[in-house]
Amino acid sequence: MASVVPMLSIPVMPASVITISTGRCAASLTATSSLPLKLLLRLSNPLQQPPSVFQRRRPRRPRKPLMMVGMLKKNPTKRSSVKKKRSSFIPATDDHLFHVKPRKRVPHEFVLEALADLEPRTNPMFGCLAVYVGEKIVMILRDKRDQTAADDGVWLATIKDHHESLRNEFPNMRSIAVFGKEVTGWQVLPADAPDFEQAALRACELVAAKDPRIGKIPQKKAKRTR
Repeated sequence: MASVVPMLSIPVMPASVITISTGRCAASLTATSSLPLKLLLRLSNPLQQPPSVFQRRRPRRPRKPLMMVGMLKKNPTKRSSVKKKRSSFIPATDDHLFHVKPRKRVPHEFVLEALADLEPRTNPMFGCLAVYVGEKIVMILRDKRDQTAADDGVWLATIKDHHESLRNEFPNMRSIAVFGKEVTGWQVLPADAPDFEQAALRACELVAAKDPRIGKIPQKKAKRTR
């Protein structure tokens, strides 16, 4: 179809009636010197004219669905520069309140009870418990119950010169097998002997009497030179 060319007739003289006719509508306006020509042309076609200058509103932003508002993050790509401190507080539960570390079993504890008046000191040594009275180490208590259980019992701190006289006191006294020697300076009162408790208590009596045959002064470790 051929396009319709609108015909416009605009008078030169002010304050006259202007008839503007287009292909769709016609309008009669009274032109004044205060109205610009562009405004008159816009008013001549009300179907295509933009909103009025005085009634123009800001365009409304499309509203987001309510279900999506809570799911969207403000800045999903930016991570907070402030690191959250981890709380070191441990909630108090029954396990934390009543959990007690199991106490290690003291081998042959009755020996320490017999030496209580001497205020003995103990020190772990080789998986056993060394007993000190004063500056001397007097015995070692051993109760491992493993493949070397034959050496479990009370180890007496003595020397070879006293073995014969001590054997009169302790008939079942012998050398310590784990040392790998036929005769050892230290001697053991074996825990599997029938008179073990009597022999161990007799050894405590000799220690209390300061018998010189039982007890050694440990050698001080030499300081390392750099």
